[in-house]
Amino acid sequence: MAESVLIIEDYSTHRVLLHRVVTDMGCRAIDAADGRAGLAEARAQLPSLICLDLVLPDIDGVEVLRRLKRDAATAHIPVLIVSAVDRTERLIEALAEGAEDYVTKPYNVPVLQARMRVLLRAARLGRQLAEDAAKSRAVASIAQAGSLGGDLAEAATRVAGAMREAAGVDRLHLFVRYGDRLLGPCCDDRPVPRESALADVLHDAQAAGITLDNTGWQRRSGSRMGLLGRGLEHLESAVVALWHGADVAGMVVVANETGALTEPALRLLGELAESAALVLSAAAERAMRAQSENRYRVLFEQAGDGVAIIDPATGLCRQVNQALAAWLSAMPRALEGVAFRDLFAGGSREAVGQGLLSLTNGRPLTLSDQHLKRVDGDDLLVEMSLRRVRQATGSEVVAVIRDVSSRTTAGLYQHAHEDLDTLAMTVRALNHSINNPLTCIIGLTQLLQLRLRDLPDHQPTLETILSSAHKITDLTRQLREVAVALGGEQPMEGVEEILTRLEGGISGHC
Repeated sequence: MAESVLIIEDYSTHRVLLHRVVTDMGCRAIDAADGRAGLAEARAQLPSLICLDLVLPDIDGVEVLRRLKRDAATAHIPVLIVSAVDRTERLIEALAEGAEDYVTKPYNVPVLQARMRVLLRAARLGRQLAEDAAKSRAVASIAQAGSLGGDLAEAATRVAGAMREAAGVDRLHLFVRYGDRLLGPCCDDRPVPRESALADVLHDAQAAGITLDNTGWQRRSGSRMGLLGRGLEHLESAVVALWHGADVAGMVVVANETGALTEPALRLLGELAESAALVLSAAAERAMRAQSENRYRVLFEQAGDGVAIIDPATGLCRQVNQALAAWLSAMPRALEGVAFRDLFAGGSREAVGQGLLSLTNGRPLTLSDQHLKRVDGDDLLVEMSLRRVRQATGSEVVAVIRDVSSRTTAGLYQHAHEDLDTLAMTVRALNHSINNPLTCIIGLTQLLQLRLRDLPDHQPTLETILSSAHKITDLTRQLREVAVALGGEQPMEGVEEILTRLEGGISGHC
């Protein structure tokens, strides 16, 4: 982009001549016919150089110079006095108010151009130094934001604040990648950012015509960017992708509410993108590692099985979870530094010690029927798997211990339950086999009583038979109640098979 020179000159002939001199140098000329127009153009255009006449129709040239130098927006712009005034005291006054150089009319064009080039070169160097200083301050602020700790959202908010301040933009929304999620917008006025699916945000970006590559910034309307432009819909915005290696670490969306985004501000954001991506990638990695460690800690502490982390060199417990400590009637911290093999009784102690010595990285070892030593003297039957794993800080052995005594108890309960079912079926089968003939006996006895009522000598015998039959009936009723209590009221299947087994068993004993 060509450098620009503002010409504040009331005399049209001189203004046209200076315009030609400026354009011949390859610069863009901006004309102003009086002091007020010159001040307005200076603020609006921010030229690289200002050529100022001291004699103006509305405001004295020195006063114009004074106002330019006192305005923070224009104070850095070099001013070359080009005037017919040759009084020494006026030129000294102009230099005292901040003018960088002067040329008196009539001027030598090559000399004028040479002095303009000197001032333009100095202005370029000054801008470059100012931009480098601003960039250095911003990089330092970004690095500090990443080193202060806190969670990912807090680090991202600090980075967003540092970038916004460095670029001098009104609004800056930062989005940081967190696995397959995108956290954002992170900004000064939004302390609790949202999480969005990365795929949804990338879809919105693609629909808005945003290309995620290292091409720098891309100007887009906030209303077109979906999730990225939320809250900036009414503003003209720009997007800067934050690349870390071959991956996108995040995105920055900026907008101004009071004016257009300037090229220097966007260029600075593009130069800060690499530093921001590095800090945010590290913060995201820390956050994911902390989340993984937190999940591991919860699983470790709340696991139903006993878990121990063991130093492979010494065989001492580094960490023990609550389940294993509870089996040993101890606190987890009390078992740290204790020899792992000493937690076991009898021959299990030696088996565990040999198992620790035989471990190699990655290959698990299972030890069955081991006895964990308890303070009450009632050893706990356990099964254990040992695995040696390599960590960033060295190797460690992870022991997962399962209580198999409860499994044995469960097996015994299952067998007892099956035996009770069989007993219930057997009782019901006996009840069934007795009930039918008993009913026949009672019926026949009652029939004989009717037919032999004229033979009283037989009646006592029949009464005895009938009384015995009723007693057996009561017994079968009780058997049925036992069968119901043992096996419920489910339909009885396999009665004949059970009766056959019973008959075979009885005949075998006879």
